[in-house]
Amino acid sequence: MKYPFVENQFKTRLNAHELTIGCWSSSSSHVVTELVGLCGFDWVMFDCEHSPNDVSNLVPQLMALKGSTTSALVRPYWNDPVLFKRLLDIGCTNFLVPMVESREEAERAVAATRYPLGGTRGLAVSHRGNYFGMMDDYLTRINDNIGVIVQIESGKGVENLEEIIQVPGVDGIFIGPSDLSSSLGYLGNPGHPEVVSAIAHIIETCRKYGKPVGTVSFDPRAVEQYIAQGMSFVAIASDLGVLKNGLLSLTAKFKD
Repeated sequence: MKYPFVENQFKTRLNAHELTIGCWSSSSSHVVTELVGLCGFDWVMFDCEHSPNDVSNLVPQLMALKGSTTSALVRPYWNDPVLFKRLLDIGCTNFLVPMVESREEAERAVAATRYPLGGTRGLAVSHRGNYFGMMDDYLTRINDNIGVIVQIESGKGVENLEEIIQVPGVDGIFIGPSDLSSSLGYLGNPGHPEVVSAIAHIIETCRKYGKPVGTVSFDPRAVEQYIAQGMSFVAIASDLGVLKNGLLSLTAKFKD
């Protein structure tokens, strides 16, 4: 039995600079993931860097999105070829690579997501990512179907942005405002003028090279400003953040 090759809808929309909104996911819960997928988000970002998400609990979460049109993105906890290999084999096709600071680091991330000769990904004949060997044309088409977004979140990354942005296979740039602000010496203050200036520089450089740029912000006014500046993919909520705020709002009504 064979199944048709599954096109990467998020990558298609990203390359078209279509505006999409996402939800940051740290709950590690397939039930929460299913709910997020049914609430109209274009994509959900499974964060493995700052949450309990890992390969074993990502599988049921990926399955939970099957009933929606929401795309899955994954941030591995580091730019490690072994992590990419395992995530690719369970069916992840879009990656947010943390703390990329050089052309070489961007090239390593892209290579880890591609089979030879275009990369270094190890080959397994049957896995969830290729429908256990039943997906048509997987080996010939998957390299071009993988989305790689690199995260610029340090002063060094900003300095090397023009080299990073020109690496073949880098599909987008994602600004990490929290780590960027701490790297520039303004821990916990992403609104500092120097940080704001660095973000504006990143956006302008992406515009210069025609590269999609995105970020995360839970402030609606900031999101509107980012979109007006040219960002095309923005995480506007987090699953645990929405849950926390909702619960605090309820308890505040009935407790002193």
